[in-house]
Amino acid sequence: MSTTHAHPARLIPLTSLTTRLQVWSVAISNGLLSLFPLTFIGAVLLAILQAPWLETALQGPAQEVLERLLHATTGFMGLACAMMMAARLAEQDERALETAAPPAIAAVAAALFILGTTLDSPSPSANTSGLGYSQLFRGIVTGIITAELMLCFSRLMPRLDIAKSLDTENNFSLYAAMRLTLTACATLLVFMLMMLAYEQVQPGLQVLLSTALDSLLTHPDMTPALRYSLFALINQALWTFGINGGQLLLAVSNQGSAFVAAPEQLYSSTHAAPMFINAFAHMGGAGATWGLIVAILAGIKDPVLRRMALLSIFPAIFNVNELLLFGIPIVFGRALLLPFLLTPALLIIVPTLLAENGLLPLNGQGVSWSTPALLSGYLITGGAAGVVLQLLGIIVSALVYFPFLKKLEAQRKAVLKSSMQEALVTLCEAQPVSPSSLRRRDNTGAVSRALLRDFLRDMQTQNVCLHYQPQHDGNGHVVGFE
Repeated sequence: MSTTHAHPARLIPLTSLTTRLQVWSVAISNGLLSLFPLTFIGAVLLAILQAPWLETALQGPAQEVLERLLHATTGFMGLACAMMMAARLAEQDERALETAAPPAIAAVAAALFILGTTLDSPSPSANTSGLGYSQLFRGIVTGIITAELMLCFSRLMPRLDIAKSLDTENNFSLYAAMRLTLTACATLLVFMLMMLAYEQVQPGLQVLLSTALDSLLTHPDMTPALRYSLFALINQALWTFGINGGQLLLAVSNQGSAFVAAPEQLYSSTHAAPMFINAFAHMGGAGATWGLIVAILAGIKDPVLRRMALLSIFPAIFNVNELLLFGIPIVFGRALLLPFLLTPALLIIVPTLLAENGLLPLNGQGVSWSTPALLSGYLITGGAAGVVLQLLGIIVSALVYFPFLKKLEAQRKAVLKSSMQEALVTLCEAQPVSPSSLRRRDNTGAVSRALLRDFLRDMQTQNVCLHYQPQHDGNGHVVGFE
């Protein structure tokens, strides 16, 4: 007979809010990094489809295939984001090892939730526009809520004592399935209640946010340079929390606000034109990170930072910079937060002033956000003026980033030295040294794995060699080696 009983010993007190925020930030960083292949492929496809010299070559079937591939990447980015957030959060949370909320199940649950709350109908022809790149923020929130609810309920659910009444071979699978069913039902119920509450307050929140942004960015006394600078600053501030600021601002604008110009507009004096901002404030991606790459390669010796910059060069051609944002990291980090916030807001001022005074020709053609820097400047202005302005912007952004990078390099060196000393002391004190050191998740484990990798790599070179010396007997004859 099956019985149920509570297990208070497993009810670990909730961690502090600060700790959970740190866990969420790591999950968001890892999740968005995992989406990097989709982002990069989508950016390349978008640049190809909107390249003016390829318009005639991409007619008919070729264009249709590329458009389908683009939709398969960016068209479902919000859905993929929700799944990745839930999986990463469940994966890194140590409680998941003892619960019925494995990462794969959390990802599937997040996908079902975002599908159920986004599609306008359950039919095969339902509109899927709400699952795309513009819904990254929704995906992040849905993924985190889903994983947290499943982790919470999987620990609160009572154990089912079925071991005595079932075959041993089936015990674990059936036990896990039954507990997972209870967890899923509780998670679905609470998520539905949260969605009902959100739908009640959503219209008011949208009106409040739209009104605030409208009153700020369309104020009659605001100069165009200040308007564009503020827009860039707000975008960067949202990115520091892992939120794609441009997509969120566009989504708010699409709800009836009037602070964003039409997507096809090259420039507007009364509204912020995203095309103009992307071309002259975000060379290399949000934060003008082409300048960051140049600054690292020009004057930073830290091998990790240099490797990160080298790996980021090719994606940066198409203004994709997630490797830098979450690899250094800039997002959820403090060392480069100030230049990341201020650089685009500073860079956009001069182009805006030139455009307002008729000194920057804008008689070219529209470009996408993924159009490579220098090329986008040439296409928008119809000449070399945009190229020169973007080159100057990259130089200025490199100069802004450089002193902060030097400080970050010094901090990383100090932390590495301290971590290495601490790990070596721990390893030297261990008697005997256990292979479990390689499985540790602290600094000691990281240093152990790094030392092992370095040793295995050096064994393939002349850095590691073995010397022998002869052993002699009493008569001076060689009898062996040591």
